[in-house]
Amino acid sequence: MTVPSSTSGNVPHYLRRWTAWTGSLVFSQYTPEQVLAELRPDVWVKGGDYAGRRIPEADLVESWGGQVVVVPYLDGYSTTSLIARLTHQPDAR
Repeated sequence: MTVPSSTSGNVPHYLRRWTAWTGSLVFSQYTPEQVLAELRPDVWVKGGDYAGRRIPEADLVESWGGQVVVVPYLDGYSTTSLIARLTHQPDAR
């Protein structure tokens, strides 16, 4: 699971329940293609807000036999809702 503008501290919390999870990575690029090409994960997980849409990096992940999976959306934990909360709260950090 990688979201460029998400807070990196939340990622381990989301993934603690997954026994097959091997780690998370915070990357500085706007899109994950460079990191994906280097790591070549077997599974690339995206949030439920991507449901029903083709994920841009799917072709890359599938090129080495990887799988892209969309997990259910958790209300209040999307990058979009996080940014909205932060931009409407002047003292939010």
